[in-house]
Amino acid sequence: SASHQIQGVPVLYINSEFDVSTPIEGARRHLQSQSTSEKLLLSVRDGGHGDLEGLYDCSGLVWNAAIRGSLSAIRSRLADVQSNSCFRRNSRPGATGIR
Repeated sequence: SASHQIQGVPVLYINSEFDVSTPIEGARRHLQSQSTSEKLLLSVRDGGHGDLEGLYDCSGLVWNAAIRGSLSAIRSRLADVQSNSCFRRNSRPGATGIR
């Protein structure tokens, strides 16, 4: 993993303790080997291999932040994302919670 550095973009891993196809330990090892400070492992509660499907109302928040390269937007709502409660703070359906 240390010989495969990702450079120039933030590194976001999305995984779950229940993903038997790609165990989370591999994601943890690879993330730890990355030299960038802009990295994040998002562990989806009760998720499987289709991790984002388990995020329901948080998937828009995660995708929008990832596309913009804004790990800070995900970090600021990490507890909401991991508990899948992204819209409980938002009154509009479809709101991402990222400003």
